[in-house]
Amino acid sequence: MIKKIFGTPLHALYMVYDALVVFLIAFLTLLAIIEPPAFQADPWPTLIYSFALSLGTIISLTAFRLYRVITRDIGLFEAFVIFSVAFAAQVIGLIVAIIVPSLPKFSQLIWPWLLSAIATSFLLPAGRAGIRAINLLMLSRQKRKKVRTIVIGAGATGKVAIDESRRNPDNHNLIVAVVDDDPNKIGGSFANIPVKGPISDIAKIIDYSGAEEVIIAMSKISEDRLHEILSLLDSCSVRVRRMPLIGEMQGPNDKRIIDVDLDELLCRDPIKLDNH
Repeated sequence: MIKKIFGTPLHALYMVYDALVVFLIAFLTLLAIIEPPAFQADPWPTLIYSFALSLGTIISLTAFRLYRVITRDIGLFEAFVIFSVAFAAQVIGLIVAIIVPSLPKFSQLIWPWLLSAIATSFLLPAGRAGIRAINLLMLSRQKRKKVRTIVIGAGATGKVAIDESRRNPDNHNLIVAVVDDDPNKIGGSFANIPVKGPISDIAKIIDYSGAEEVIIAMSKISEDRLHEILSLLDSCSVRVRRMPLIGEMQGPNDKRIIDVDLDELLCRDPIKLDNH
């Protein structure tokens, strides 16, 4: 129900933020103009006016569907629209304040009102811009935090894993080495990544490269050979994942990378799959 009314919980928080900003600035502005004895004698006009202005601003922003604007889409145009709608609400509030006899006169109100109107209209889009800046900063840090990764298998499946790490912005892998048993590939490069080997030296290669993750990308190996490679990785402090074997593929373009639980897998015999 909340999501249906407000769009998302974040948008509901924007409403609360806007209401507080408008109410507090209006209340403090009037409090600076009205003499303390007069406010203490009758505080209700000031409180009611501040609340009504806050409510009117929320209704105006809602009418223009500005609470449906996604934070990541906030730009100069959206900020200008929010500023304009908020300022228009402040103008209407000024007209009401002039009419209400218990509030300060126009000559007392105009300059403090102008400053408060500008401050309010600026702070509403500024809150959204601040959230967007924080989101962008967090996203930037996440993208920079890559996990040093070794790919086992300098073949077609290994190339798929490397391409995925380069093209997918959500991929966290930084491929630092490819490991293979082919003596013709060891010492060379594969997709511009150095090829190390043999696979039996994987523990040494992990220590040397500082890898935190290993992806086994060999779709045509037998389950016995896969079990052997997993046994070599059992003593290494790395996360182990693998690409599907041929018999496990869900289609020709299956790019899944499966997590491997070594403790569970190595305590039993290899699972036999039909690779034919």
